[in-house]
Amino acid sequence: MKPDCILIRIGEMSLKSEQVNRKWSKILMDNIKYGLKGFDYKIEKRKNRYFIYTNNIDKVSKILQRIFGITSISLCYVCKSNINNIKKKALEVAKNKIKKSQAFAISVKRIDFQDLSSQEIAIKVGDIIVNKLGLKVNLSNPDKTIFIEARNDKTYIYMEKINCAGGLPLGTSGKIGAIVNSKKALVATWLMMKRGCTIIFKGKQEFFDILKKWHIGKRMLKTEKFKNIKISTGKKINDSVFLDPTVAFSRDKLTRLYEYIVNN
Repeated sequence: MKPDCILIRIGEMSLKSEQVNRKWSKILMDNIKYGLKGFDYKIEKRKNRYFIYTNNIDKVSKILQRIFGITSISLCYVCKSNINNIKKKALEVAKNKIKKSQAFAISVKRIDFQDLSSQEIAIKVGDIIVNKLGLKVNLSNPDKTIFIEARNDKTYIYMEKINCAGGLPLGTSGKIGAIVNSKKALVATWLMMKRGCTIIFKGKQEFFDILKKWHIGKRMLKTEKFKNIKISTGKKINDSVFLDPTVAFSRDKLTRLYEYIVNN
């Protein structure tokens, strides 16, 4: 059963003022378009949600997981927003995604959908899954959860939330110079990228290649020396402030983060 679209969630961007949110949303959208060059897709925006329709769900979802500003994604199955369609689609999803030995629960969220309450939708969908498939319900500790997001015209059904890079969109903060000659320095640089900073890189090629795949939206600059580098204002970098966001990290945390950065 192939998903119909990808639901994109944003995080702390949504907490900013309307003016900042609008500006940063444009940067995020530009970064998404940059990352998806070469793919056929369509984007729908609804409040603080983005939905991407594409025939390359797997490849596109992998790229989205590395775009800063996106906190999580879900692969969704879509139907029209009436209860019969919702029951039919949810039954199909349960049949394909839940094993006979597994118990399930249903979580419903409504946005501009007035026909039924969230509880009524959950009961009606749960009843048809139990009756048709013989599955068991476990609301406190389910093996699987069917998430239903009912909107006024479309309903989105999904089974999981996939964590993404999070943070702020690349390009919402300034440029930083990064000397990356160790695993710790690579993690520190990645964390600054997560705060929206674009990178002027100096260091080992292998680390450049790793960070480049996360530097989606802007070209990552590379230099052999930082002395007298000109920035966009025309000023030269002569005095430097050195930042190390990993200063209080344990060795285990550094290792976990490094492996996550390398393997995604």
